[in-house]
Amino acid sequence: MAAGPDKMIFLSHTGKNPAEKDAIRALHNKLHTCIGCDTFFDEHSESLPPGEPFDDRINDALKSCRLGVVQISRTYMQHPWPMKELVALIRRSDGDPSFRIVPLFYDIRPDELRDLVKDRSLHDRWRRFHLDVDECINSIKKLRKFVGVVRNGREQNEYVKECKEAIVNKNNGVAPDWLEKMQNHS
Repeated sequence: MAAGPDKMIFLSHTGKNPAEKDAIRALHNKLHTCIGCDTFFDEHSESLPPGEPFDDRINDALKSCRLGVVQISRTYMQHPWPMKELVALIRRSDGDPSFRIVPLFYDIRPDELRDLVKDRSLHDRWRRFHLDVDECINSIKKLRKFVGVVRNGREQNEYVKECKEAIVNKNNGVAPDWLEKMQNHS
């Protein structure tokens, strides 16, 4: 039922906040289980099979995905893997105009990112993770320019529904073939 690697959706998020993890898990279930979109999700055994180096699997998925979905939050920016994923997705977008990113602003508005990228404690944290601070700042600034979904304190199920609709949009090219045919006839 999966759409295939040429239509894979990479779900970038942090699992450090249980509510954020629940939202991305619900989104994965709507995309993968309900409508058959191929997703890269860290809890999905097809994405990260036991016994394989997870960093290689993540990096390969970042290089081959069709769409990057970034659920950005204050917690997201404080952890190394989400920031590495964001930088890689922005690089893909810079190098390939057909590559799309859909930001999901979980507990933050796009305009708030402007001030957060100036936070010296965040810069120090990125340095401790051996991340390039300027590249992290530029990636966050670029992410602000993408049209996304802002949670704005809404109920989780309403937020997840809007996220799914924004992602499985006929312009993103990630819907399974059967769904694309339905969308083209509507």
